[in-house]
Amino acid sequence: MMSTGSARQPRRTLCQGHRNSTIRLFVQGIERIKIVEFTQTEPYLMAKVQVVPDTVEQNVETQALMRNTVDLFRRMSALMPYIPEELIMATLSVEDPRSLLIWYRPTCA
Repeated sequence: MMSTGSARQPRRTLCQGHRNSTIRLFVQGIERIKIVEFTQTEPYLMAKVQVVPDTVEQNVETQALMRNTVDLFRRMSALMPYIPEELIMATLSVEDPRSLLIWYRPTCA
């Protein structure tokens, strides 16, 4: 288990198929966090966490990387029709590079 990650907020739930009872939960990362200590292990894990501050350099390189990332996602989503339109529109409207990283890195891994 990783000691750092992201706090996430549910954005959308999709129930797909009557046969396989698949549920998809789309979440948005809010902040990077670090586990300080586990406070519970049963019946599920709970932990005290600490926000890990991020620094964002607003420069030409960061903006170019963001544009490239968003463009690659747009091209990928054109090949994957099952990606919800809401997710595509949210990606295309992201202005903060930190939001793009927190939201998609753990989701696509």
